[in-house]
Amino acid sequence: MKRIKKLLISFVAACMLFSCAGCIVQVNTEKNRNITVALIDNKYEVKKGDFIDMVNYYIAFWAAYGYDITADKDQMDSIRQTCINTLVENKICEIEMDKINFEINDEDREKAREDFEEDIQKLADQYKSDAEKAEDDEDNEDSEDTSEDEDKEERDFVQEARDYYLDLLEKRGMTEDEYIDELAQEYRLERFKKYIMSDLVATDEDILNYYNEQLDAQKLKPNLDADVLLYEPSGVSYKYIKVMLTTEEQKEYDKLIEEEKEDEAEAYIKDTSYKRAAAYLARIKNGASFEDIMKEANEFLVENCGAAEDSIKEPSEVLKLYKSVGSTGFAGTLDTKLLAAAEGDVTGVLDAQKGVYVIGKCYGRFESVIHEYEVGNDIYTAIKDKLEEDLRSDKWEEELTALKEAHEIKIYTNRINKNY
Repeated sequence: MKRIKKLLISFVAACMLFSCAGCIVQVNTEKNRNITVALIDNKYEVKKGDFIDMVNYYIAFWAAYGYDITADKDQMDSIRQTCINTLVENKICEIEMDKINFEINDEDREKAREDFEEDIQKLADQYKSDAEKAEDDEDNEDSEDTSEDEDKEERDFVQEARDYYLDLLEKRGMTEDEYIDELAQEYRLERFKKYIMSDLVATDEDILNYYNEQLDAQKLKPNLDADVLLYEPSGVSYKYIKVMLTTEEQKEYDKLIEEEKEDEAEAYIKDTSYKRAAAYLARIKNGASFEDIMKEANEFLVENCGAAEDSIKEPSEVLKLYKSVGSTGFAGTLDTKLLAAAEGDVTGVLDAQKGVYVIGKCYGRFESVIHEYEVGNDIYTAIKDKLEEDLRSDKWEEELTALKEAHEIKIYTNRINKNY
């Protein structure tokens, strides 16, 4: 979890992206944001505003998944407790770091800057997506106003997103550099943990044991998301063409389903989406380039089916399908066909789901790969880093408890439970 000052921006972005502003706890005045909700050593304060920002982050997070957590009293009580505990612990760490002049450095700020730019880009992407959707809606209404379309093409979405965040920071009384320093606190804390637990070192024996155990486990059950990837199973390289109902066809199909005309709906799919897919396949079998057809089909998806450009696979991109690992997302049908295919084989028109069809092609086979262990190589270093991070995580809980016991902590429970 990112630290509280980063949540300030993440929370706002989440509200915009997931339209959950209706379930957000509000603090109406700067005076209320400055109320003290926790006091450490009768000197160091945790403010109501920071507490509310963190609570709101959790609310926004759950709202993104369609769950109004504010309706669950027990969950909200748990979230409030988690937030106040986290803020108190962070403040104590800041106190301890200040004692030994353990300051933010340029590397911390550089990482924080990357986080900030990433948040700006995400919001810019959302602005662009919203604009494209609005443009599609206007096209569907046969709008004749071309001047507005020209304005949209000239919009600088990244600058708009940057201006939004800078305006938000200004309203919070912060400059961009001050905010970057707040974000950098996260990385300062990471270095502090390593500093006070620098004696926790994974031995070569520990590293080798981990390698052997994990290699055996990954061979038995391949896991491409393993903390350290040691084994990649065999599989095939492939590309696929995806065919869907157009936006208008989808409306007609949905209407038939609502009217419980399932047979007519099925026939409608066969006469639209399936017919296009079959035509693509026929052209490929008659000698057309798979990549050329794929490019044409992708353009059709974007222009007529509402598909986002960033969701489309480029004709030049060769994908990997691993034996017994994961799925292409087509209910396993394409997986089975391609894993059994020889290089150059093209699948038939496969029914992935209602109105969606897929044509795949095998571009070659590859053997399994074992990433070898050697003292000092990349695998050795990755395992060493993972083991030492695990050691620090376990030890940190003990260290944090000791740090908290060394300070006087007062939490104003009545203030954190008030929504104002």
